Amino acid sequence: MKHQSFLKQVLLAISTINSSIRIWQQPVGLAWTMDKKRMMKFGLPGQADLSGIMPNGTRLEIEIKVGRDIQSEKQVNFQKMIEKNKGIYLVIKDDKPIEEQLKCLA
Repeated sequence: MKHQSFLKQVLLAISTINSSIRIWQQPVGLAWTMDKKRMMKFGLPGQADLSGIMPNGTRLEIEIKVGRDIQSEKQVNFQKMIEKNKGIYLVIKDDKPIEEQLKCLA
């Protein structure tokens, strides 16, 4: 399964489990400006694929992993920072039922 299609399945499952959660994609990478004169960086290295806010104001971060993909050191450090500040950080893998992995959001 491809990363983007699995990510869409996770977003759909979140909206079904708890429609009060506000969640969005936050990509990391490089892109050319419209005039193609310079390259721009966006996102923070290590941040999760999805970011959001729970109805009670708690920060929510969700990292999507497909196949043999594992967290990088920067992603692990980002997870520690979120959890240290009482946020929720989930790693959702495509080898387990999505709803089971998201049950803490209900």
